[in-house]
Amino acid sequence: MSIGSSVGYVINGNNIPDPERAEWRPRRALGVAGDGHLVYPEVREFRMRWRLLPLDDLETLNDIYLGSTSGTSVVELPDPYGGSWTFREFSGVIVTEPTFGDYFQEHAQSVALVLTNIEI
Repeated sequence: MSIGSSVGYVINGNNIPDPERAEWRPRRALGVAGDGHLVYPEVREFRMRWRLLPLDDLETLNDIYLGSTSGTSVVELPDPYGGSWTFREFSGVIVTEPTFGDYFQEHAQSVALVLTNIEI
């Protein structure tokens, strides 16, 4: 895992368009430890969304998903705890199938891509 990249969003060496919205999804507590602290799963999820995405870019996201179905992926995402806007590499990530809504003038609307199994 490397820290400090400023390339942007990358999945398996493929640059993807900067999402309009991106977020580390909150983890649900699994329970409470004996000392009273909440226990969380080790892995996180990261969700990216685009309101309007050209069909070529949607095809790129789908190709990345199809290419990753036989294993895990290496991604570069914003460091969730970095003090500045830096990207960090994560391996062992699962890419889910991109979802989208209606088409509008050769664009897909409401596109979302979720990355799971991210160990921080």
